[in-house]
Amino acid sequence: MKKVIAIIIIVLVGCTSASKISKISRYESLSIVDFTEYSNRNFLITTEPYAGKYKSIGILDYVVRCEVSKIKVTTVSPFNERDFTREVWVREPLDTQSLIDTLYSYSIELGGDAIMNFRMFPNSEKYLINSEYVTATGIEFTGFIIKRED
Repeated sequence: MKKVIAIIIIVLVGCTSASKISKISRYESLSIVDFTEYSNRNFLITTEPYAGKYKSIGILDYVVRCEVSKIKVTTVSPFNERDFTREVWVREPLDTQSLIDTLYSYSIELGGDAIMNFRMFPNSEKYLINSEYVTATGIEFTGFIIKRED
């Protein structure tokens, strides 16, 4: 029995990858949402409360998730140089700037000229489709629409 266990251990150790990960490369991400266009139109978007006089218009909570589609991808196998087709889920990217344009338009329609306490959060939802979990990623925007009076 001890020989069987020793053989299993040798096989398992021998089958492990010789190259072990010893480092995770540096990662940087910079995301800028430009509010200049709105400021030029005298529309304020701020993460802070507005200190001046204002009239309350409404509370903003806007959730957008990307479209996710299943597509067929064909690649060449490096082992036998034959085509290999598989299906993968692909997420359409979201354009944050255009989503903020939508918030701006809704706020103007309601009579607002500012969004205070503005926040953006990652948002996702998992769906079970044909025994497979698919995640749709997105963004949630929150804030308080106001009409400045000063």
